Amino acid sequence: MYNFAQMYYIVYAFLYLLSLLPFFIWYPISTSIAAILRKMKYRKEVILYNLRTAFPQKTEEEIQAICRQFYIRFTDSMVDMLKLMSMSKKELQKRAFMDVSSMLPYLQEGRQIIIMASHLFGWEYGNSVIATKITRKFVGVYMKMSSDTFDRVVKTLRSRTGALLLSAHEFPKQSPAIFGRKEVLGLIADQNPAYIDSAYWLHFFSKPVPFNSAPEKAAQRTNAVVFFMQAARKKRGYYSFTNIPITTEAAATANGDITRAYRKILEESVLQQPANYLWSHKRYKWTREQVREKRWMDDRPLPAKNLL
Repeated sequence: MYNFAQMYYIVYAFLYLLSLLPFFIWYPISTSIAAILRKMKYRKEVILYNLRTAFPQKTEEEIQAICRQFYIRFTDSMVDMLKLMSMSKKELQKRAFMDVSSMLPYLQEGRQIIIMASHLFGWEYGNSVIATKITRKFVGVYMKMSSDTFDRVVKTLRSRTGALLLSAHEFPKQSPAIFGRKEVLGLIADQNPAYIDSAYWLHFFSKPVPFNSAPEKAAQRTNAVVFFMQAARKKRGYYSFTNIPITTEAAATANGDITRAYRKILEESVLQQPANYLWSHKRYKWTREQVREKRWMDDRPLPAKNLL
């Protein structure tokens, strides 16, 4: 029976060998897997419900077209992630274009920088390439996987370019040191929060959802400069990333300001490329009765209970 370390090395070695296959072999495989997932209706009800809820103005034909495109973007993202295991920094920078010039003045000033990212496909490339572009340590916070073996594999490949990856459980203990060193912090800010009582509630397109308030609170506490990392797909395996400023003085913002600005840019990004967002997660699983009215932070009114 293999112990954990042995299993990790076996899995990592196997995946690494697969990652050496060129993209021109992987992409037909990705297309085939996407077709199989679509035929098996993998999370199709969730995807379609999310799309119909987010885009009630779109026709059913348009919704189905986005759904078909989504499956290919989804399987392509797995290929992109696998290829990171053996991709050189030079190849990564060619496939993931990122201009960090907007950050440089604040890096030179020694300011705390927080990057609020999202589940726009390409996020794996974004988290990896930024570590090659800045002189300070980039720290990414992620949700730990249920399998210890695969969690270690994913953590290893995400750290290859010099980033420090911490699980959401590890981060609180290490955050004082991270903020003390003014390391650049990256947070995926569109995940369903574990505790909705502390979340900020806002519309995400047409329906209220809870947004994790922790990124905003951390920014206010450290008076951080906050950016939104916008990902855009150029073609298969190629992405561009734009770091859009949200605020340069987080401590001066009112509660909800940063989260509202984040939500606005996220919605605009999704509208530009609707299939390039992770719709297979349950984005709208909350009922009107679960909304914490005292935590409502939108500039649009909370819908009446009989209208949601």
